Amino acid sequence: GSSTVRVDGLFAQPSTFTVADLKAMPGREVVLDAAGPRPRRYRGVALRDLLVACRPIETGRFDLRQSYVVARATDGYLAVFSWTELLDSPMGDGVLVAVALDDEPLAANEGPLALVSALDTRSGPRHVRWLVSIDLRRATP
Repeated sequence: GSSTVRVDGLFAQPSTFTVADLKAMPGREVVLDAAGPRPRRYRGVALRDLLVACRPIETGRFDLRQSYVVARATDGYLAVFSWTELLDSPMGDGVLVAVALDDEPLAANEGPLALVSALDTRSGPRHVRWLVSIDLRRATP
């Protein structure tokens, strides 16, 4: 897996973040499978904080609300989020770029970086192991 994640697309300031960069940013913690026998505590940075830090471009009034975010793994696995669910709904509270699980660096089968979505009914489909890039794109009519 990659030890960096590239945030690219419709940004004024596309950026590449290292694990160290992410650890230095204000962190957030989410718990997956909280009610199960083995809850997993992920620590990292809220995806929306990375998006805002890269300064999204909005030339038209509705550009961002018509945009979506694609998170990609080194093996090509993809997860998609709408801008509105990440920035304008409680869903965004639970989506993070994770650097640690239960206070340990992510294991080789998951990291060093992963994207987790704690508030999905099923966490698996948008759990991106070996996260390598995040792209902001606009849906076109």
